Amino acid sequence: MRLLLIIVLVALNIKLLACSGCNVSTGLVNSDPVNYLSLKYRNTLFNGIESSFFRHTGHGGVFSESYFNYDFSAKYFFYKKWYAQGMFSYQQVKLVSDSSTNYVNGVTDPFLFLGYNDFEIFKNWQLNYNVFGGLDFGIGSYKVAQGSEYSAGSKSYDRLLGFELLAKLKKVGFSSKGNIKFNSKNKENYLFGNVVNNSFVFLYYVEKENLMCIPFLGVTHEWNLKDKLDDDLMLNTSSEVLFIDLGINFLFKNKFLIGGKYKLGFYDDIPGWESVNVSGFEIELSYIFSDKKE
Repeated sequence: MRLLLIIVLVALNIKLLACSGCNVSTGLVNSDPVNYLSLKYRNTLFNGIESSFFRHTGHGGVFSESYFNYDFSAKYFFYKKWYAQGMFSYQQVKLVSDSSTNYVNGVTDPFLFLGYNDFEIFKNWQLNYNVFGGLDFGIGSYKVAQGSEYSAGSKSYDRLLGFELLAKLKKVGFSSKGNIKFNSKNKENYLFGNVVNNSFVFLYYVEKENLMCIPFLGVTHEWNLKDKLDDDLMLNTSSEVLFIDLGINFLFKNKFLIGGKYKLGFYDDIPGWESVNVSGFEIELSYIFSDKKE
């Protein structure tokens, strides 16, 4: 059972989160019954040439968007296989053009999820499944000087539904995750586009005494629909990106997890750019304070 825990905690490192108002990380909920605390540092960079009349500068040219997030999350089982999980984050967005550099900083909307975990054991393999749902509470920093899409908070209460499946056969693991976020219109009549995320990951692990090493390789798909203002679609606010994820994690004494990954976009459809490269990285430290399977 502990091995499944490790595989799932690795999967915490394979998800994308861009701006808080328009996206959500499916890595918030893992697939194994475990109580834990986690700190994570994430960066996603969009770097390229913006189209003329693009909303940022209006005249085209070199442009980059860099998202930095500092996350804290906690998961706790309160009744048998039922758990609660929460997350809040501080976000910094750096916008750089050929004529200026601007920053948008703030606390993101906190998330609260309720979920149900269970597993089935077969002859040679095991399957974990997890379903969850919850809300983000629109109390984060809402700053629109550079555009609503860069705001850390949304000033809206949004719903999220998701699932996770994880199968393990000997030293090999496979993880599939998906979620959809339904955003609501805020008091400013701005509606961040709904979001669909999914991923598939291959994991391999090596164990030696009190140390376990788990490299992983996967693909993540992120799809953001267009935002709306006063029910009118906002140009250049949608995006679709496919990432290759490559990373490794280390678990010490079944209690302390440290890991990281590099992600590289190999397909994108992001209106408003003539050309763009998307990449990023994540670093995470987790403390596991009990395993509900024990």
